[in-house]
Amino acid sequence: MLSVPRESTRARATALVVDDEPSVRQLLQDWLEEAPGLNVVAAATCREAEQLLETRPVDVILVDLMMGECSGLDIVRAAATLQPHAVPILITGHPTVETAISALKTGIYDYLIKPFKLELLGAAVHRALEHGRLRRENMQLREQVALSELSRAVAMTSEPAQILTLILDTVLREFSASAASIILHSPESGRVELQNIDGERVTIHDPSYSAFLRGETVVSTTVLAGGRPVVLSDRQVEMFPRTSVPQECICQPLIVNGHAIGVLNIIRRPNAGPCGEGTLRTIEMTAAQAAVALENSRLYKNLHSAYLDTVSALANAIEIRDPYTRGHTDRVKVLARAIGSRLGWDSDRLFDLWMGCTLHDIGKIGVPDRILSKPGPLTPDEFAMMKTHPEIGAKRGTDTGRGRCLRRHHVGPPL
Repeated sequence: MLSVPRESTRARATALVVDDEPSVRQLLQDWLEEAPGLNVVAAATCREAEQLLETRPVDVILVDLMMGECSGLDIVRAAATLQPHAVPILITGHPTVETAISALKTGIYDYLIKPFKLELLGAAVHRALEHGRLRRENMQLREQVALSELSRAVAMTSEPAQILTLILDTVLREFSASAASIILHSPESGRVELQNIDGERVTIHDPSYSAFLRGETVVSTTVLAGGRPVVLSDRQVEMFPRTSVPQECICQPLIVNGHAIGVLNIIRRPNAGPCGEGTLRTIEMTAAQAAVALENSRLYKNLHSAYLDTVSALANAIEIRDPYTRGHTDRVKVLARAIGSRLGWDSDRLFDLWMGCTLHDIGKIGVPDRILSKPGPLTPDEFAMMKTHPEIGAKRGTDTGRGRCLRRHHVGPPL
């Protein structure tokens, strides 16, 4: 008796039998249905087979080569587009070398010659199911590796634009996507705003798909409100009336602390086939990684802004105590930026320069007001006290300069 691989027992595998001879078709169907954990569906024509492939998942296909109005290889080619994960087995009573070569080129996994023993058929189906299981596991492993690489990449930056690019590049590469976008909810405006979009120009410029990618359909608002993903195709909804080629669309929420901050929209390629449970889980994990990275970027930006405000407040406090040099810090920053830019310094170095310009007189906080605001010449002792302000500033700047850890990913040029 045919045995079904362990994975397929958990979620019953499905075999599609395609043969235009009723007696042969019924014999194969009856024998396969005796296998525990295996569903069997049958088709007498190529059109019936294509309709089944369009409407339900199939794990293995047993197809006769000579089908009257078409060839079994035509069904295999259709399956490669509609369900590329299905494993095909060709059955023929007219074996030739040319037929075998054509079958291999089409992607046939196994080849049975009539008449054959049912035990041989059972062994072929078992091998095909096991092959499909291993192929799905390899694909899921590849997706997990891609997710791990994405996690390491986004950990190296807090720039939102770089994070968005990394996420969409991964989605396009690993999930058979022709286009993808990220939409974020804006608390200020209360609307969803497109942050980034990438993919094939034809898909993006199609009015129906463009609306989906830009968050201009009810799908995005529904997912944002409910926090649950939506998977749909243009055969199921009226939002894609102009599209003749079915493409699966996925709208996955970006969840932070139980709330959806945005959505990840994915349009899969026409030949990608239905999105399996494993791929959907990996997409969910990718979206979770994206949500955390974007939220961390937002928190970092707020921390960075607060830090710069604190530094500027310190500099302003010094200028308030010393009216004579009011505006001096700003003038130093302008001149320093011009010099640094002319020297070709990068943004990190310009940030250090800005920090030094802002805090270069912070040591005056340790100089008494009577000396800072004295209208006449300073005495030797007063001048000696004034000269200590760089040393005082260096000591205070050591603690303040710990904020340089923010420098590597600072948001916007400070100068």
